[in-house]
Amino acid sequence: MESGHWVATCVCGEEHYREPAPRPARLDPFDPSTAHHAGACGFKDTTDPEVLRVLLRVKPGLGEGYSWVECGGCGSAWLAPDFAESVG
Repeated sequence: MESGHWVATCVCGEEHYREPAPRPARLDPFDPSTAHHAGACGFKDTTDPEVLRVLLRVKPGLGEGYSWVECGGCGSAWLAPDFAESVG
């Protein structure tokens, strides 16, 4: 029928199955693979947590469940869903 939707049909009736929707990628501001720095930002590939904590300004409480993240190196800003910071 459509991608991710199957129908099993027999004389008794039909049974429908839909694949669960994929979960969106987590936009962790301290993860360089999901951050939204400008292409020319000298810190876009930085993985050192201490540098990122100094460089990025996270303003919590912007809307329901979102934070505003600003990069001090390139001036880029983006919205990121609130997340639980990993320990370790």
